[in-house]
Amino acid sequence: MKISTVEELNRFSISVHDLEDSQKFLSESLNYEYGSITNEALLIAAILYLARPFSANEKKKTKAISNLKIEWFSELTQKELALLKALLEIRNKCLAHAEYNFYPAGVDNVTGVLKMRRFSICDSRIDIQLFQSLLSKLIKQAHNKRADYTFEIRRKTKATLPHKKMVNIKNDNE
Repeated sequence: MKISTVEELNRFSISVHDLEDSQKFLSESLNYEYGSITNEALLIAAILYLARPFSANEKKKTKAISNLKIEWFSELTQKELALLKALLEIRNKCLAHAEYNFYPAGVDNVTGVLKMRRFSICDSRIDIQLFQSLLSKLIKQAHNKRADYTFEIRRKTKATLPHKKMVNIKNDNE
């Protein structure tokens, strides 16, 4: 996918910052014991910021398209693509919402004891190295797509600018 409108450029620009923040949260999570509350909070933040570019935003016509599409990013391995889809599902079903399948609750009919299982992102056993690789590729491609667009704009603008005549300016020290 090649950026062709200012609205696409704007969403890619917003998204680059989200993806870079996701990368920072993920890197910082490595400084804490896996499963600790701080580690889990940073992993959640990394997933939320990864998902933002791919989640629908503005519903009405605005200065940025609503979201990016996964298929606009090439060079992702099957494992990276599968991880991205899994992380987006975790964001949608566990973090932004609490679907029953991830937060089962009920009552034991024999004992009358209420039961519920809490979802923890750490139970998902996310491949952190793969997550880092995925983020690096998404960030690099988003930057490259933005650079290609701005380069093309500059090329077109330069071609349409009137050529200015060179003027020799006399230096008083000569």
